[in-house]
This record gives sequence, structure tokens and C-alpha cells, in this order.
Amino acid sequence: MDSIFESIGEIQDAQEQAEEIKETLGKSTYKSLFDGLANQYDLVEVEEISEEIKNGGTPKRSNDDYWGGDIPWLKSGELNEGYLSTSEEGLTEEGLSSGSAKLMEPKTVLIAMYGATRGKTAILEKEMTTNQAICGVLVNEEKIIPEFLQFCIKAKKRELVGKGRGGGQDNINQTTIKETKIPLPPLEVQEEILEKISDIEELLEKDFDSKRKKITEDLPKSVLAEAFKGNLVDFGAMSESDELGSTDQEIREKQDSSFDGEGQQSLGEYH
Repeated sequence: MDSIFESIGEIQDAQEQAEEIKETLGKSTYKSLFDGLANQYDLVEVEEISEEIKNGGTPKRSNDDYWGGDIPWLKSGELNEGYLSTSEEGLTEEGLSSGSAKLMEPKTVLIAMYGATRGKTAILEKEMTTNQAICGVLVNEEKIIPEFLQFCIKAKKRELVGKGRGGGQDNINQTTIKETKIPLPPLEVQEEILEKISDIEELLEKDFDSKRKKITEDLPKSVLAEAFKGNLVDFGAMSESDELGSTDQEIREKQDSSFDGEGQQSLGEYH
């Protein structure tokens, strides 16, 4: 039985490694694409393309009249790199009017500023409030698409965290966000970039979902099946080198074909 659990443990480790590879490829895609745009278009500060930038707030927890209402209130840990329309907690009208929390409009780009979640993002689908660990950027949509700003923040996450001004945890603050410089191509180019990002993310998700299912479902069953037959299978060698190595190479090849050639050529048309 110990051998079975060791094999399953190796498979789970391989799954975690697959997730790390996926995240790394995603980050490299964002960064490469961002750098290409930065070389072709003028850079502007986030403040220049925004209608409003503000932090959230937290009403007094000790006042029960402020909490349990229908006004969504987000914590930074809820930012999901996508869209948000629900929250774990809610404020009452009295809680909102207490002055700490602020309503943020739909399409506001949220950026987490503190602790382990700093640099994470989300876009609001409806009016919501947040805690003070979140900065909300309402963009001028005549200049920039909210999702394009989100892409830029993702691409510059490491730089943003590195510029943090909050002591040992390298927290981000509102000034850092306002002063962050991003490329500003025409709106039609922004739309094209977002389509390319969507394609590569779909590709990554599809390939790794398939691999993850194979690792977490098929292989453990085969391990147990062999165990009941009295034959334990050693998956140690194949789980990392064969399974993940081939997947890593496949994704990198598809990433290169999608962006290095066609992607750069397409961008050049708008230069």
C-alpha cells in the first residue's frame, strides 16, 4: 500500500508541476507581447487613461448594522484574474454610508495591493465595493479597453511588486499604479491583442485540462487496478519526464507559432 500512495503522490506532484508550467507560459506570453507593444507605441501613465482611481475601505466590523446587506463587498483574495459579480460578504446601506467603503462602477479594473495577493486583478461586472487592499481603476473607454489595461497589469506584475512601497512585503500603493507606464495602441489593435490572448489562454487551458485529467483520473485508477492484481506499476520515471516534458514542448511550440511569427507580423501592420 505504501508503494501505491507513493505513486499517487508522485502523480499529484506532477499535476502541481503542470500548473506551474501553465502559469509560467502564461506570464511569458503576457510579458513578450507587452514588450513588443512597448517598442511600437507611445507609453502613457495609467492615470492618463483613467476616469477615476480609488481604493476601497472597510466599515467597522464591530457594528453589526453595517454588515450582512445586499451591497457586494470584495476582499483582495477574491480577485480571480477574470470577471466578478458576486462577493463572499455584503454591506448594508448604513455600512456603505459610513464613509469607509466606496461603490465602484461596472468595468472597473481591480488591482490587489497588499500581501500574498498583490498584483492580482479582476474586472467588475456590476457595481460593488471593496476593502482598502484593492485599488479600482475606471478607464476612459475612448482611449483604452478595460481588459487591455488588465493585460498590461498582468504583464507588469513583477515590476509593480518590485516597486512596492510598503516595507518588507513590497506592497503596491495607488501612486505606484497611477504612475505605471503602459503602451497605448489604437483601440482596434487593443481588440486584436485581446483576441490573441484569448486564443493562447484557451490553448493552454485545453491542453492542460486534458493532461490534468489523465494524471489525476486515469493513472491513479491504473495504479490501484494493478495493485489489486498484485502488480504495482512504477510511474516515477514517466510522470515528470514523459508526461510533462512532452506537454511543455507542445505548448511552447504552439505559443511560438501563434505569437512569434503571425502575431508580430500582425502587430507590424498597425505600427
